[in-house]
Amino acid sequence: MPGGQRFSLVLGFLGRSADDQKARRREDESRLTPEQLRGEFKLALRIARTTGVVYPDNGLDKVVEDAIGEVAMGCPDPAPELIAAAEHAFAGMLDGSNAARARQDLLDWFDSHS
Repeated sequence: MPGGQRFSLVLGFLGRSADDQKARRREDESRLTPEQLRGEFKLALRIARTTGVVYPDNGLDKVVEDAIGEVAMGCPDPAPELIAAAEHAFAGMLDGSNAARARQDLLDWFDSHS
């Protein structure tokens, strides 16, 4: 079964059609512009570096939030590598590679469990 069909099957199982998911994704992405997302990222990173806290509902994806969480655990002096990893994760969010990797991981999981 091609990947797109499996993904549609999974979404159908979850009670959502692929078209509904695409519409929701477009709606979610239109909420914050890349510049607004960049501002949210900078704010989240600054808070994590200075307070050790990751604030929720910031518009960032799980990959970026996890990377910022690593920075927060390094508070008050996180390693430069952690900050670079968070910046790399944010770039992946903007270019879509985080979402593509998550989608492929889901498809691979279903392949391995079928």
